[in-house]
Amino acid sequence: ETKLMEILLDSKGIRRMYRYGSMGTFKSTIDSGKYRMNCIFGMNDSSEITYVDKYFGSDVRIDEYTPINKIHNINRKFISSCSEEEDNLNLWRFYGDNGKGMAFEVEVDQDHQEMGQTFFVGKVSYGEGRNRHDALNGIRAFVHEIDEMGEIFGHYHFNVWKHFFKPMDYASEKEIRIFYLLPNERQARIDLNWTICDFGILNPFVDHQLKDDSTPFRLTRLIRGPGMPYTSHNRLEMKAMLNYKGFGNLEVDKSRIKHYRST
Repeated sequence: ETKLMEILLDSKGIRRMYRYGSMGTFKSTIDSGKYRMNCIFGMNDSSEITYVDKYFGSDVRIDEYTPINKIHNINRKFISSCSEEEDNLNLWRFYGDNGKGMAFEVEVDQDHQEMGQTFFVGKVSYGEGRNRHDALNGIRAFVHEIDEMGEIFGHYHFNVWKHFFKPMDYASEKEIRIFYLLPNERQARIDLNWTICDFGILNPFVDHQLKDDSTPFRLTRLIRGPGMPYTSHNRLEMKAMLNYKGFGNLEVDKSRIKHYRST
């Protein structure tokens, strides 16, 4: 099962990706030395939790009467949405503060001991149309062929990988996803904090250290958005802050997009 998902999502071929954000995200990340990941409950795609289950015909519902143990299980799953695209105008507009923000280049250590245990990385698979997702159809046919549906779809790892499939509407983002699974509820009680996300949802988050080897990813470069104000001045202060905060002499490049007029 894991090998099948690695092939479908090209997880072993990923070496770097790009996380778009505001200058506020830059400051909070570098100040803290930590990489924040939010629970799947508060993602911008409202089908995030149930897309695959519903595609396979399961009657999955999340409402105000959902049992607390199911919420505890959801609250162990965290996502960071990055992209293959290094300098994409739509991503700057939607996730990079309308071009005024920045993007982190994130490098992945595929040999890290936590990869495949608590951390999972893969390219998101998108549907080809409404109610059509060829990769999921292929998985369903494969499972039916070997007649082990109950065993495979109840498996620990599929309950991770199912969060790497999304509707066609998001295909242009070319998302690479970092998924983190809290090992158990005891660890959740230690690590969990809550914030109010952009959509007004009270949502759990976890922070991961960036300046040691406890996580399988690190920052390797930054890119300034095409609409960043005072971009030359900001480059100097970004490099200074990175140096002071222990990130070394990371390069702070500039978007190659020249024609975008941000507001």
